[in-house]
Amino acid sequence: MKIRAKDRAFTSFDWMLYVLLEKHFANDPRITFMIPDGPDAYYKVYDHRYLLTHGDQFRGGDGMIGALGPIIRGDHKKRSRNNQVGLGYDTMVLGHWHQLIQMNRLIVNGSLCGYNEYAYAGNFPFETPKQALWLTHPVHGITFSIPVHVTAPGEEATASPWVSVK
Repeated sequence: MKIRAKDRAFTSFDWMLYVLLEKHFANDPRITFMIPDGPDAYYKVYDHRYLLTHGDQFRGGDGMIGALGPIIRGDHKKRSRNNQVGLGYDTMVLGHWHQLIQMNRLIVNGSLCGYNEYAYAGNFPFETPKQALWLTHPVHGITFSIPVHVTAPGEEATASPWVSVK
């Protein structure tokens, strides 16, 4: 199925929900929204420039290289296009691939819901629910990245000693 290009954001239920939430909180000065009309959002943390995109524009991959091939190829194409029109970025952040990949120039967020029907149907490798967490330093950009492992309420990790010596 071909991805819609014209007015893509306006046909998304996510976009509609964001607009309704923005309207609901319009009189609350503590809350602001950035709802782009296109498929990409641009923002800065200090002087580190981020591009946030869904990731469904990137196609391909195989059992050997997995998602990394199409994602890096897509990042290269977006960087080239964006630099030509003055919208360069330092790090692209995306989801869609249901696996966590954290690099300085590229962050692919994991799946909050974990392994589901979509991941199974796409033959994605199994991955537990996790999300990306990173810190952006005012001078050095991304300096710290770590996965946040997500568990369901009441679900506890298997206890083991912190240090053990045989």
